[in-house]
Amino acid sequence: CAVAYFTGAVGGLMAPPDHVVKNDKGEELKEGDFEYTRVYGEMVAALADKSIADGQAITLTPFQVKTRNVYLPLTNPLYIAARKMGLIQREAFIWKNDPYKKGEPYADSDTQSQPAVETEVGYMRLGELHVASIPGEIYPELIYGKIEDPAVAGADFPDAPKEKHITAILPGPKMLILGLANDEIGYIIPKRQWDVFAPYAYGRTRTQYGEINSIGPDTAPILMKAIEEAVGEAK
Repeated sequence: CAVAYFTGAVGGLMAPPDHVVKNDKGEELKEGDFEYTRVYGEMVAALADKSIADGQAITLTPFQVKTRNVYLPLTNPLYIAARKMGLIQREAFIWKNDPYKKGEPYADSDTQSQPAVETEVGYMRLGELHVASIPGEIYPELIYGKIEDPAVAGADFPDAPKEKHITAILPGPKMLILGLANDEIGYIIPKRQWDVFAPYAYGRTRTQYGEINSIGPDTAPILMKAIEEAVGEAK
């Protein structure tokens, strides 16, 4: 039969788990060898089989689709440098301190203005199914609401409000999360977990991987608010 694959909440380095992958003798396997990969793959396949077996038919009509275009301030110095070197070729605009206001085209020679990039979020209602389309690699905390509270020591914005998460935004329990939907803007990280300045969280001696591959700390607040507004328009 036809198969469609969609990437979900892959932000936050959702790597294979430790201490749960075991061989037939009950011996724990370590990530990095073929046997671990084989057994882990079979575990994932077993979950898929169970999901199919437990699946129930739902109504997929009527259709409703809402999208919101937003502009995200680009503060990642690596991305800005890559633009100036010609490694990233993407239209940018001057940031107007408003995620819904399109600025004038941004020139990489401009040293006075803040660049911003345009992207899109979407909400689809397919009958009983509620679908959120997210233009990047979103952290699972923004899906399920498990944002650290209080913020971990060393985080750059410990007092930032917690973003409203997807399961609280979507109006029904039957949901589908589409990551990398229409765009790839990098990692989407809860603002109060953002950590690029010393002292670093979790006893680290350097910044974390996710922040290196994110547009900036305001990405999550803007996107989550835009998704909430798109859902509100559909209602």
